[in-house]
Amino acid sequence: MKLLRFIVIEMTGSPGEWMKCSFSVADVHLSIQHSWEKQGKHFLLACADIVIDPKIEVNADGYVVIPDKQRKQAEEALENLANLIAVSTRSARRITSPIPYFAMLPEDSELLSQLQSTKGLFLPNGGICTASYEVSVDDCINHLSDRLDGVALLAEVLAQEHLVGRVRELFRFFERAFKTDGERLGTLLKQFLQNTPNKFSAQELNEWVRFRGQTIHADRSNEFLLERDLRMTAFRMEEAGYDVLFNKDQWRDASTARRSNLRLPGGSRENTGHLLFKTPSSTIRAQFQFLDASGAYPINLEMDLTQRLLPECYATSSGVKPPSTSSDNVEREGTEQPTEQSS
Repeated sequence: MKLLRFIVIEMTGSPGEWMKCSFSVADVHLSIQHSWEKQGKHFLLACADIVIDPKIEVNADGYVVIPDKQRKQAEEALENLANLIAVSTRSARRITSPIPYFAMLPEDSELLSQLQSTKGLFLPNGGICTASYEVSVDDCINHLSDRLDGVALLAEVLAQEHLVGRVRELFRFFERAFKTDGERLGTLLKQFLQNTPNKFSAQELNEWVRFRGQTIHADRSNEFLLERDLRMTAFRMEEAGYDVLFNKDQWRDASTARRSNLRLPGGSRENTGHLLFKTPSSTIRAQFQFLDASGAYPINLEMDLTQRLLPECYATSSGVKPPSTSSDNVEREGTEQPTEQSS
């Protein structure tokens, strides 16, 4: 039996000869199944298939468990393929998971019947909640004139579409604000951000310091971080950046004294990616980004492969399901204005 893993590769440049590529790397066979162009961008539907044990494992809830070893092999091979195409064509690339993004191809009708007797493939829901808001013109003009270098660096953060780039720029921003770096910066951030409604923990901030070396350098460790490793971290660091920019009393100084110029209207509560908060009488835009079961890539809700799969493929799963209600993930205090939400 084969395990199939699909991704969509979005590119800024033409994929050229890669549109028809098909080859094997170790135990994984890679192929481009489909290509198309939309609004000046190019898209490739890529598939990795790998042989797995025909003896399926079913969990207590009746779902088929996808073997972790082969899943990781398939995903690593697909990401390597996307990177090769990007370098070959000098193109920016973005990877998403279509629906479905996993399927099984049984060798015979008996195996297909066994799969059909289950509830589906076990692909638990994943995703993160984020909150966006705007800061008023008056707050920007009245409170930022003494730190326009910080404004410039935070604007550089927001100009980065890739999360690794955002995290790298955020480290530059924090180093500028506190006039220090490394572990000392981590200590100062802990002191400055303690008791904020975002509940930044010491463990979380220690992780940021550790991430700094793995996002800026590639010589000191065998490991380095990619976008999939930083989804919630990048957003939490951005929230901390806004707090530092508006509420740090002494700019370009190691002092952790705070001022009360701006109470941010909302944000994430802890780094779980599931809970937001908002202040009284404010309106935030809460967004939920679906991620695939392994947390590797966002799910492309517009890319439905159901009609493209071979009839003998099995792709029923625990699936992509919306959050239970639009308001369950937002903490409120006092009388509130409605909270805008989107998924």
